[in-house]
Amino acid sequence: MDGYTERIAHLGNGFTTLLGKGGGPTGVTMLTGCLVWDHYLWTEYRTTPTGNVRLVERRGGIVQRVTRDETTHPGVFSIHPSGPTKYQIGEADDGYEFCWHASMVELVHAETE
Repeated sequence: MDGYTERIAHLGNGFTTLLGKGGGPTGVTMLTGCLVWDHYLWTEYRTTPTGNVRLVERRGGIVQRVTRDETTHPGVFSIHPSGPTKYQIGEADDGYEFCWHASMVELVHAETE
């Protein structure tokens, strides 16, 4: 589109998502691991992801160590994440905050009218 290539993953049941801008191969590829759904995709891509999922289970999330710096407003902090991320179930440990929440979902075929 306009000289740019957007890599789209077709995951089945009419569900698509966009892949990062990495220089990986195009064509049929097996995707493994965790699908990260970023609701800000539209800010970088012109193609709109499609599909429906059903929430099966909330599964914890990705946490990262944070530093909280006080601001001029009492009780309000400026949060600065640093270091590696890790997967955690339950509450975040002291000094960590959730960056992303993880859920198990299943693809749902969109009904056509």
